[in-house]
Amino acid sequence: MRGFLEKFSRIVNLNELVFDLTLSITAIIVYRLIVPKAGFLFSGSDIPFTIAVIVCVQFFTALFFAGILKRYDEMQAAVKTGAYPPADSKPGFTKRFNKRLAETPAVGILLGIFVFAAVTSLYILMPMSVNNVIAKITMEAADNDPNRYLGMFVFFLTGVIVILPGVLIFKDDKGAIRWMIIISLLFAYEALAFPFSIVYFAFLGGAVGAILFVLITAGAVTGTILLKRCFIDKDFTAIPAVKKIAGPLKMFVIPFFTAIAMIVWSELSMISAAQDLIHENLAVNMANIFPYLLLSGLVPVRVVILFAPPVKPLNILISAVTMYLFFVNLDSVLVKLSGLMVPLK
Repeated sequence: MRGFLEKFSRIVNLNELVFDLTLSITAIIVYRLIVPKAGFLFSGSDIPFTIAVIVCVQFFTALFFAGILKRYDEMQAAVKTGAYPPADSKPGFTKRFNKRLAETPAVGILLGIFVFAAVTSLYILMPMSVNNVIAKITMEAADNDPNRYLGMFVFFLTGVIVILPGVLIFKDDKGAIRWMIIISLLFAYEALAFPFSIVYFAFLGGAVGAILFVLITAGAVTGTILLKRCFIDKDFTAIPAVKKIAGPLKMFVIPFFTAIAMIVWSELSMISAAQDLIHENLAVNMANIFPYLLLSGLVPVRVVILFAPPVKPLNILISAVTMYLFFVNLDSVLVKLSGLMVPLK
């Protein structure tokens, strides 16, 4: 089995394949089998559930992006040392193309810019999707009500989730510095949101609540640093037992859960978009929904993944088919989504 996967991985990036297959199969099952009979799964979702989805999507997406950047770094290092393309094989067009990508500094810069834009957008836009509801709760809250500061805590929580994967993954100074640049806006907002989060827990649980929040946050930061220095930076993946787990985790588990999280997030975004469209007396159709899907993250996330070296033609073909299946199946249930939102006008 391992030999087959190694040979297969020469023509396709397995993590992208898992992402696309999960996306396609889930879209078919949800939009062809479940939604026509049972309706949209998350049409009645409350704020805690939505925040939980945001946290999951941001974590797995940030982890996926950090993995892409690390893969590019590894490929760049392999090109510099002459390990890529392998000396015992005749490099075809794809290998020569990827070698050129790895040798071109502008590619790394553009990749960093795209990831910066994607990560920052996910951090800002996702919490904003519950901002209207939270804003209403905040406005209705009394002066001593902790809900007045709920929005700031949501931004703080989701920011931590986005920052964490890159901090853990990158071992070298170059990778760590680049990730800090990518999350620079998030880090600045975290510094702003942290005091308000303390106030939120102070109102929620008094002095004890505030102290516990500070201690838990400090403990999480300390634990992350210790985990990174004591285990991750020492390449604990060289341990045979860990190595057996790390490979499948990167190739199969993370892409799978990233795709599932993005599907859930897309549905929540579509429900919100349908409400906005109906409120503006606009039709709930693909032409009007598509811009919201661009902002929801699924399309830009797939584009960034697609053009991150090593680029393989088969992945491009599979991703095109995947996006086609996703939008075709989604389009088949937009009428039902429109009908679902009518009572909410």
